[in-house]
Amino acid sequence: MPSLSSDLAGALQHAFEVLLIAGCAWFLRGIVRVGGDTIIAQHPTDALDNYRARSLRTQITVIERIVTILILILGIASALMTFPQVRAIGASLLASAGLAGLV
Repeated sequence: MPSLSSDLAGALQHAFEVLLIAGCAWFLRGIVRVGGDTIIAQHPTDALDNYRARSLRTQITVIERIVTILILILGIASALMTFPQVRAIGASLLASAGLAGLV
């Protein structure tokens, strides 16, 4: 059985690492969306006095978008950290995501 060259094996391993990071980010985004949809479903807006439900829906939507952006930034930064040539850019993105999380 032929074996892979070390260059090809390294490239495949790196590609799988990046795909794993992307898959984890996608999975986390799905969890955030399901959580937000679950909370919104528990507070229907078809009631006569629906101010609280509409307010909650807006808050959940904003929080979902912020968390999605943070997941996207962290995912991109993590994927960049796997490339030795651009590790500094990935570290900068991770730092900016941490700062954005504090804000």
